[in-house]
Amino acid sequence: MARLLSILVLILFALAPPGARAQAPRAPQGAEILLQGRLLPPPGETRAWLERLRGYALFERALELFQEETGLDLEADVLNCLEGTAVVAILRVGEESPLSIQAGRQRLITRWKRERRKLRRVQEAVTSCVEEKGAPPDSLSELDSFLEQVGADVEGLEYHRVGDSWTLKCSFPKQGDLPAHSTAPGFDAEGVEFGAPPQDLPWNLTLALRVTDAPRALRSARHLLDQGFGPNGGSAPLHLESSPGWLILTDNPQTLASMRSALKGNARVPEGLARMLGRVPERPESFLFLDVAGVVEHWKDLPVQDPAAWALLRSLKGAILATYATRDRVLLEGFLAVDLPAGHPLRLPLEGPTDQRLDLASQVPWSVSSLDILRVDALWEGLEAAGRTWPETGLLKARLLHEVEARVGLNLEKDLLEACAGEVAVNVEMVDVVSAAMLARMDRRAGREGGPPSSGRGLPSLGMVPITLLVGLKPGPSRQALLDRLEEAVGPRAADAGIRQSADRSLAYAVHGDTLVLAVGPSLRLARHAIKALKGEVRPLAELDSARHFRSGQTGRLLVFTHAKTDALYSVLKGVLLLLGAEFRPEADHAGLWRDAYGALSLEPGGVRWRMGFYATTQVP
Repeated sequence: MARLLSILVLILFALAPPGARAQAPRAPQGAEILLQGRLLPPPGETRAWLERLRGYALFERALELFQEETGLDLEADVLNCLEGTAVVAILRVGEESPLSIQAGRQRLITRWKRERRKLRRVQEAVTSCVEEKGAPPDSLSELDSFLEQVGADVEGLEYHRVGDSWTLKCSFPKQGDLPAHSTAPGFDAEGVEFGAPPQDLPWNLTLALRVTDAPRALRSARHLLDQGFGPNGGSAPLHLESSPGWLILTDNPQTLASMRSALKGNARVPEGLARMLGRVPERPESFLFLDVAGVVEHWKDLPVQDPAAWALLRSLKGAILATYATRDRVLLEGFLAVDLPAGHPLRLPLEGPTDQRLDLASQVPWSVSSLDILRVDALWEGLEAAGRTWPETGLLKARLLHEVEARVGLNLEKDLLEACAGEVAVNVEMVDVVSAAMLARMDRRAGREGGPPSSGRGLPSLGMVPITLLVGLKPGPSRQALLDRLEEAVGPRAADAGIRQSADRSLAYAVHGDTLVLAVGPSLRLARHAIKALKGEVRPLAELDSARHFRSGQTGRLLVFTHAKTDALYSVLKGVLLLLGAEFRPEADHAGLWRDAYGALSLEPGGVRWRMGFYATTQVP
């Protein structure tokens, strides 16, 4: 999911050269969520794209429809006004967080709707009683047989009969919070419904767009709102105004003072945001900030079911995601700030030594479509530390041990981790995942028709996907014990390239120097490719310029390093651009260069760092 999200972000940057970087961060006071930076292309780039698209009848018709529906010229009245920089924020202007207020209000609405569903079932029982007996019951106690039919009870309901008329309504406890925010739902004999759920409140959502012509942008925006193009079809109460160089839209005018001050550069940068900005490289194109500590502080009625989990939540101080784009690369960098108390079991992994060692990157082939290099020593250490805080983590540990035992026939903790030097590379080709999904679907259909049973919901079973592992080995008796276990499990049958494979083709292995190649599944294709890289016959991943550039920005204690080839995705994008015509060939050729994607997760004193990078390159070793 993280890869897919990042790929979508990359598409926004891949086709057009980046504009000027965003101005110095403006942070409205009380910002709980803040998205800021160059989020739109500048007018010059927009006009260039429009000119090339105007030759297409479909696009011309779309422009005509927009003008017919809105009364505005898309280019002159809208796009030309947008400079590209935007500030989007949810602001706290009172004692409580707008996010926690909305969460509490949503819980009230959920409870109100639950009461209304119960009320409707009882109303059906009353109606059935009237149809059968010709008169409404004197009390709800007469409805027992009818209530059984609809599966409802009458607890918390009020019923009154006057002649042939009756009313039925909910009775909220006076000490509860529902009566203060809503009218109790009810029905009368005519089927008329009354009552209202809790009132909607503003989100304190404020949007500021930097514009080149503020008066014209304001007129256009007001026209769109008048035409019903705002949120909820224009029915939501929105406040729109222009400030020098900016267009501001909000659902709560109380936020305007803070936003105006921030846009003028007069607002003090909140401490949490200043700390987060210091954790990412300087001057990003855009960034997203979440004030976790500020939100949690105001979440007064959050139920505390797990004190340890609540303590961890309170230790989260903020999160930030920043983007950096050039014509050759797009980088996304995120940081989650964590401030654990002294003595907390998870604090030691965060304060562990800086370690960027990644030996297997110089041993795996550069051309694999999907690769994850795991620092299993640090990951296992963190899992055991978490187990001292949450005993439930033991279930995850047991599941991992079971899965490895079932697929490989080895004990993860006693066999693999004891002999491992710290790194494991996992290679799964996407073509194998797709083919496994298709085989699973075929099995499922065969199961319906009397063939072999399905492997479950048509999803690819892990047992059907060939996986190749590269394990860095350390010297000593644990290494020899692991190799003895593998020899016993696989037997004497030998395949090519020095690979030993079991008779049922479920497991194979080979050793080259201090690296164990372990193939799980019937295919040896990935194992043969990995062995070529170990022998120097295939260039390794570490020799790619893009890999070197991405690795140069790494800090902290590395846990996970990933690499993926995106050629297929960008070939599709290139094909779409070519279909548009020769005018878009430069963009199509450039889209075809985006082939390498990287990701990394590392620990640092004070938090967790997440990075992802996409690179356009012509380098093919």
